[in-house]
Parts: sequence; C-alpha cells; structure tokens
Amino acid sequence: MMLPLAFADMPGPFEFLLKWLPTIGWPAVIIVVWYLRGFISKAEKRATDAEAAVIQAGKDYVAMARAIQDLSKSAKEAAEKVELLKQSIERHIQVGLDIAANQAKIASLLNRLEEVSTTQFNILKDIAEKSAVVATQQNLITNGFQRMVERLIDTIKDDGKG
Repeated sequence: MMLPLAFADMPGPFEFLLKWLPTIGWPAVIIVVWYLRGFISKAEKRATDAEAAVIQAGKDYVAMARAIQDLSKSAKEAAEKVELLKQSIERHIQVGLDIAANQAKIASLLNRLEEVSTTQFNILKDIAEKSAVVATQQNLITNGFQRMVERLIDTIKDDGKG
C-alpha cells in the first residue's frame, strides 16, 4: 500500500520531536510522556480487569454448565424414580382391583352359602316335622298294636275259660 504524496514529505515522529523539541522543551515532553503513561496504565488496568472479568465469566459459565448438567442428571433420576413410583402405584391399583373382585366373589359365595344353609335348614326342618309325624304315627301304631295284643290276650283268656 502506498501513501499519498501529501504524506511523503512529512517527517517521522522522531524527526518532528527533534525539530520542535527546542521550542516545546523537555518538560512538555515529560508531561506528555507522563500523561501517556497514565493513559496506557489505565488502559492496561482496564484490559487486565476486562480479562479477569472474562476469565471469571468463563469460570462462572463452566460452573453453571456443570450445575445444569448436575440438575439435568438429578431431573433424569427423579423422572426415573417417578416412573418407578407410577408403575408401583399401577401395580397396587391392580392388586386392589383384584382384591375387590375377589371380595365380590367371596360375598357372592357367602350369599350362595347362606341360601344353601337356609335350604338345608328348611330341609332339616321338614325332616324334623316329618320325623315328628312318623314318630306320632309309630306311637299310634304301637299303641294300636298293644291294644290289639291286649284284646287278643283277653280273647284267649276268655276262650280258655269258656
């Protein structure tokens, strides 16, 4: 890249300084250098502070990324535990439904057993009533047979006397 012709005649910074140094004097140069040193020092401090802030931000970013990874891992573990808990609850619900169905069957069987017991009781009651009737009839037959035997004996006694 070539400089324009207007700048070709311009002296370099040292030539400028040497030319004008006797006019402006060394104290002015020292003040300018001191001011530039302060400016450069502040710029370096700002750059150092900015660099430290960027490094801290990077560390914070890394720490935050690790925290997010840990949180993600914890969330995944929690989701797995929730899934296991859901499956366990579903199994408990199924067992509860099975128990309810079995209790309904037991209630039905108990109801049927009550019906059978009532029927058996009625049969036994009928048997007892019929047995009572049979006993009464046997008693009547036995009494009738006894009177018949007594008449027969009385008839035989009367025939033997006569």
